[in-house]
Amino acid sequence: MRVAILLPETNCFPDLEQHVFDFTNRLGRYCASITSCSIAIEPAPAQSSRQPDFAVKLTLQVFGETLQLIARAPTQASDDALTRALEEIFHQALARLEPISQNHSGCGCGLGTEICAPSNCKGN
Repeated sequence: MRVAILLPETNCFPDLEQHVFDFTNRLGRYCASITSCSIAIEPAPAQSSRQPDFAVKLTLQVFGETLQLIARAPTQASDDALTRALEEIFHQALARLEPISQNHSGCGCGLGTEICAPSNCKGN
């Protein structure tokens, strides 16, 4: 899986890179058929008078389909806010990957293993 990561210029979350790498590795273990993963963590547009949140944007390419997902993490929150946003977007991705994997029966997507790869997927 090719991975592209865009992080904020000013890192207000400790261990941000490690959280993002752990996230992408976890996605790859869920379904190795993901050919491209792009994750961007950037300030979201400010709403009313409060500080802008960070938007966690995920774009996945799998079996020729593009999935685009988003979650938010409050700027003023701790590192846990980013962890929760990554967990939320991970579950969004799983929900979107599940029906795609059903169209590629026999490849093992969604079983939490690394057996799903385009070369051994009978649904291609």
